[in-house]
Amino acid sequence: MLVPRCKEISFKVGGKLNLFLAIVGKTNGYHSIETVFQSIDVYDNLKIEIIGEDVKLTCRGMPSGENNLALKAGRLFKETFGLKEGIHIWLDKRIPIGRGLGGGSADAGGVLLALGRLYGIPRERLLPLASSLGADVSFFLYGGCAIGRGKGDLIEPIPLKVPFRFFLLIPSFSIPTAIAYAQVKPPYQPSSLNHFLEVLRKGDIMEIGKAMRNDLEKAVFPLYPELAVAKEELLEQGFPTLMTGSGSALFALFKDHPPSFSREGWKAMIVNPTSTAVEWR
Repeated sequence: MLVPRCKEISFKVGGKLNLFLAIVGKTNGYHSIETVFQSIDVYDNLKIEIIGEDVKLTCRGMPSGENNLALKAGRLFKETFGLKEGIHIWLDKRIPIGRGLGGGSADAGGVLLALGRLYGIPRERLLPLASSLGADVSFFLYGGCAIGRGKGDLIEPIPLKVPFRFFLLIPSFSIPTAIAYAQVKPPYQPSSLNHFLEVLRKGDIMEIGKAMRNDLEKAVFPLYPELAVAKEELLEQGFPTLMTGSGSALFALFKDHPPSFSREGWKAMIVNPTSTAVEWR
């Protein structure tokens, strides 16, 4: 029987950007992608207590409904490993929801890692659970910079620290992932991932900008033309810009001085790449 090493653990888990996202096909109802994830320092705060018998979630900053991925992760872990004890998850939500920053997946990955840490379960045994919870969840068992293939759940970490910062734009509206992918139609263009990785390692921002790609922009921009306008405004200032995930957030690369941008209801922030998704407290 598994016994927890302690009864409580606190941590924070950061969101992600997709520096590259190519849709290369569709298999068993899922789009196949090749993407490059990058962890960023926009965090949700979590605490897990081993208490009682049931799995519970208390949230601040969002509703704590049955579809919350952190709650699903706790229940899946308890069921998979036959825990007798209950799990109480406390979530302080800070990562903007529905903006392509992976907040829900980050919480699920963080909960799995934290419970694995408490019960001595290695990451490799958590990967099937992460994949079953969502396409991006597996990445948050690693963090840093990594390639994602398949649904995005086949992860290959890259030992690379990107040499720039991000100017992150958070629009006033969110975009459901299902709506974005529903607009994607064949034919699918060949992936240019290898070329992107080559220029990413060289570190020249403008060359990286030319190689950046997100195939979901073509699906999303006609529905939300204000995103295309915002991206063009940043490009005209000379800053490589891309939508992350299925949107709605945009990010621009910079080293010293960020671009300027103002739009009513939108938020702008400076964020940094991080080498891990989860930080223990």
